[in-house]
Amino acid sequence: MNDTVLKAYILAQAELGSRIYGTNVCGRIYGPYAKQVRQNIMRALTGQKVPVSKCGANAVREALFAHFAVPADCLAVREQSLQDILTGRAE
Repeated sequence: MNDTVLKAYILAQAELGSRIYGTNVCGRIYGPYAKQVRQNIMRALTGQKVPVSKCGANAVREALFAHFAVPADCLAVREQSLQDILTGRAE
């Protein structure tokens, strides 16, 4: 899966999550209702089926940061940088 398709897939999966914790991708993968969303994102990132037990919100967030080479900074800045990358607003 190329990065353009992967980005669209991740954004589509995040739309299935809740807005309780925010409207960006990282906020929408929290909670027990989003475990299938997180597993689908991990499967897309790794190309393998990953057990739900390995698909916590923090693990998925870190995998997204690593895949899209989000620079180290405070968590809020990293989450916004990831959102910008996924939506095409990054520099």
